[in-house]
Amino acid sequence: MKSFFDERWRTALILMLAGVLVSFTGILFRVDNLLYDLGQRLASKPPPSDVIIVAIDEDSLSQLGRWPWSRRLHASLIDRLSGEGAKLIALDLIFAEPDTADQPADAELARAMASSRRVVLPVMLEQSRLNGQLLEVLPLPDLTNHAAALGRAHAEIEEDGIARGLYLREGLGVPRWQHFAEAIHDALRGTKESGAVELAASSPFVLVREDFRRVPFLGPPGHFQTLSYAQVLTGRYPAGLFKEKIILVGATAAGLGDRLPTPVSGLSEPMPGVEFHANALEAFRHGTLVTNMSREASLLLTMILSVLPVFLLARLSPRMGMLTSVVLLALVMGVALALPHATGVWFAPSGALLAILIAYPVWSWRRLEVASRFLDREIRHLTHDLQQSAIVGRGMPEAGTGDPFQARIAQIQAASQRVRALRNLIDQVLEGMPHGVVAVDKSGRVRLVNRRAQDWLGVEKDTPSPVELKADETPVQHEIRSREGIPLLVDEAEFPPAMGIARVINLVDIAEVKRLEAERRETLAFLSHDIRAPLAMAVEQLRSSQRSPQELARLRTQLARAHELAEEFLATSRAELSDEAAFQEIDLCGLLHQAIDAVFPLAQSRKVALIREIPVDPVWVRGEFGLLERMAVNLIQNAVKYSPDSSHVRIELEVDGSKVRYCVIDSGPGIPEAEMLRLFRRFSRLNGQGSAVPGAGLGLYFVRVVAEKHGGSVRADNGPEGSARFCVSLPRIS
Repeated sequence: MKSFFDERWRTALILMLAGVLVSFTGILFRVDNLLYDLGQRLASKPPPSDVIIVAIDEDSLSQLGRWPWSRRLHASLIDRLSGEGAKLIALDLIFAEPDTADQPADAELARAMASSRRVVLPVMLEQSRLNGQLLEVLPLPDLTNHAAALGRAHAEIEEDGIARGLYLREGLGVPRWQHFAEAIHDALRGTKESGAVELAASSPFVLVREDFRRVPFLGPPGHFQTLSYAQVLTGRYPAGLFKEKIILVGATAAGLGDRLPTPVSGLSEPMPGVEFHANALEAFRHGTLVTNMSREASLLLTMILSVLPVFLLARLSPRMGMLTSVVLLALVMGVALALPHATGVWFAPSGALLAILIAYPVWSWRRLEVASRFLDREIRHLTHDLQQSAIVGRGMPEAGTGDPFQARIAQIQAASQRVRALRNLIDQVLEGMPHGVVAVDKSGRVRLVNRRAQDWLGVEKDTPSPVELKADETPVQHEIRSREGIPLLVDEAEFPPAMGIARVINLVDIAEVKRLEAERRETLAFLSHDIRAPLAMAVEQLRSSQRSPQELARLRTQLARAHELAEEFLATSRAELSDEAAFQEIDLCGLLHQAIDAVFPLAQSRKVALIREIPVDPVWVRGEFGLLERMAVNLIQNAVKYSPDSSHVRIELEVDGSKVRYCVIDSGPGIPEAEMLRLFRRFSRLNGQGSAVPGAGLGLYFVRVVAEKHGGSVRADNGPEGSARFCVSLPRIS
């Protein structure tokens, strides 16, 4: 943040220096002049109705003859205009020498001026010869004595050749001559400066000027009401046209008199000097002459406008910053154009405009510098951190001596790739975890969740936490249920607030733990009841000194039962721990015949016939012979036990492609539907015909374990006549 503020002030200083330098030196004065000229062309106003220009034009020259004319014509013009009631007559003509062709004409002109008492004459400053000294050229003394006012007829031509203004005072040695337009204005008000007629005053040969002013032009050349000199002299005009009017008489014909390029001339012809004076007169009359802003004020305003973009750009996005720069540039230009017309003050905006124009590039450059330094620093830190990790590899491209920008891009790309690799690795590890993981923020919303937690709880990112959080309590382990009813152990861990994650919730599937706990309880119950009880009774009987044959028979029965239960338990344990790598190829048909033979004595004692439907050709499977034989013996033995006396048990085997299935079908009452679901569970005992059949409840569980260990399955169902059928399916090998 400190670096950002430093760069903002550095940028402001750069822009301020650029703006002040341009404003102070005026190096872009042409830009200022172009803007001023544009403002003049856009601010056209209607001409005054009481100002008329009498033009010595081509038509007058063709009618009255070549120039110069006899001064009797000017005397006649003055008499006519005065007779028409003209308020003031300004002759923008030089009468510095006597009329040698008609000497009495000078006296006639003096008489007309004395009679009118409202004629203003100009004073000229000219060189006696090429590169000679300047001389003040005044009208003839007789004409000067009868003039209502004298003024310096002048328009200041600037460096670019455009006449935009005038000096209020000019003179050799002493600026005693007011401008011609101001002299007309003073004559209209009835005032007359004494300095304008001090002819005896000595003057050095240095031109002295004071108070430059810009002229606000009313319109392009020809904007004022204009009549031809010959037309007025011959009376070809409406009656009363000149009553109470200000008349300016001057040359407009090409090659005769001065013609000035002005801001409003544009591509048209230059403006005659007499019309320039008419525009200046209107400015004097209405006080609208434009003053250049003082250098101190101009520099201060330039400084303010130069630094303004920096404080705006610092708060905007790049796109809005560029738009704001364009708007600010147009706004300053608009204010500069309107300021002369609104306040009479001209502010040269080129320095401020340049600062605003380069503000966005300079600001972007400085911000890129800050960003570049920051990136370099962070790249070094990131490189160091990544090099400490052996998970995503080592090595970063060197900066090199080529293009530093491309080198930096290469370093960032390499760092980004390694960060992405690390992120992908973390995501893969998180997704591959057997546990569910949910990370929540301090508001209790999920910020991170893996697939396992989504499957269990249906939770997604940016949703409320699936586990109730209590901020005032230390996280403790507790148990919840998934959507499918799976028991889950919840373990929570707190994180520092700066990490953006308040707690991480770990979800562990404890269904297997629950199952093992249940089996442990069943095993303990089995050991304590089914095995311990017969052994305890046998021990008590052995302690008795006298044992009858009946007691010995019961003792043998109890010990045999305990031995049988222990064997079943050990067989089940061996089945659960069997190793597939030790399986061998076995003829299933021969194995079934051997199992049937093993159960034959039991079947014969109950007169139960064992019907074999087994193919003659061998059928091969992979497995452990002892486990497969015991599985078949258990099924056939159970079928005999649950079949009534003098019935039959059928053993069938059939081959179905890559599978081989054999079924054992008894003649008993079938399996109750209520006991189907727990049929193959550990320590599950089946009741038949309302009486309990001796057993530990491990036989069918043993069958299921052996079938599944050999890649097969076992199922049980009831036949149409109520008999129970147990079918084992195993993979067949060629």
